[in-house]
Amino acid sequence: MSDLSPTSEQWWDLTLDTAKEWYQAHMNMTPIQRLSHQPALPDALKQRKWGRLERRAASLLMAALPEQLKEEVISSKSVSALGIVSKAMLSYQPGGLTERSAILFALESPQECSSVAGAISQRRKWIRWKRRATEVGVAIPDASILMRGLSRIMKKIVQSFPELSFRLSLVLGQKQPLGGHGPNSCNG
Repeated sequence: MSDLSPTSEQWWDLTLDTAKEWYQAHMNMTPIQRLSHQPALPDALKQRKWGRLERRAASLLMAALPEQLKEEVISSKSVSALGIVSKAMLSYQPGGLTERSAILFALESPQECSSVAGAISQRRKWIRWKRRATEVGVAIPDASILMRGLSRIMKKIVQSFPELSFRLSLVLGQKQPLGGHGPNSCNG
């Protein structure tokens, strides 16, 4: 958007900031309040100098939308750039229920890997999912559940190296202090 005119970057930043503020307010409302909550252009975006830029950007945004969302934007008469961005945010709901479910699923049940390179890549994705969980305010699962997810990434690799598997089972099997005087010890 910053290539459309000399001031288009400033206009786009204002548009995105307005859409983000509207979205945050919208998500904090009750379902009944949301029905009548529509984005409104602030005075800074109503300036005459940005009229042509607004129309050009709106046409570019409309062309980029999937057909179903495009029909929804047209039927709700939200054909301004702010309206289009707001509808896209509602449709894809950053931080919404769908994203939160995807985050929890990615943390708890990541893909198993059969190569070390794949495991490293998958672990990096897992860390990004965990960071995203913090950003959107998802309650991070218990450490044991997170550990099960990380173990799932490495499961096939560890199984392919019997000595490594044996050593890990020894380390993971030592859940009691060295004296062995816990409730599950054989010494009673």
